[in-house]
Amino acid sequence: MIKFTYTYLLVFLLVFPTSAQFKKWSRYEKRWAIFHPFLALQLKGISKTCYHFYNAPSVRQQLDTFSNGGLLDAFRHTFFMAAFAQRFSIQKLRRLGEAHEKGNYQQFLKRQLEDGEMPDSIGSVMDLHNNELGFTIGKQ
Repeated sequence: MIKFTYTYLLVFLLVFPTSAQFKKWSRYEKRWAIFHPFLALQLKGISKTCYHFYNAPSVRQQLDTFSNGGLLDAFRHTFFMAAFAQRFSIQKLRRLGEAHEKGNYQQFLKRQLEDGEMPDSIGSVMDLHNNELGFTIGKQ
């Protein structure tokens, strides 16, 4: 049991602190990654592929330019969670989504911006709804 825990910690310490994305994560997302390091590594790889498609000009032209609160934001949440749900447990992914939204709430309390805008409660509820839609699509 102890060796297994050290393996998790070693993977976490070797991979994530060097990542530029890791520094942007909330403490809730970091805590989730500590308890799911191998899953987090795999999600990191899938995210690269998803971002490549998401950042394509053709996708952005068909939707809108709002990275928060618009069609593009809804697409991002649904698309990423659908891609993740094809390979991983929905329960673990749901907890990751909730951790992300808890981090947004902390940013709101500290008056920090998320992607250039202030996070809000309606946006968090909608993001969680879009995540659930992504889970449904991903499992089908």
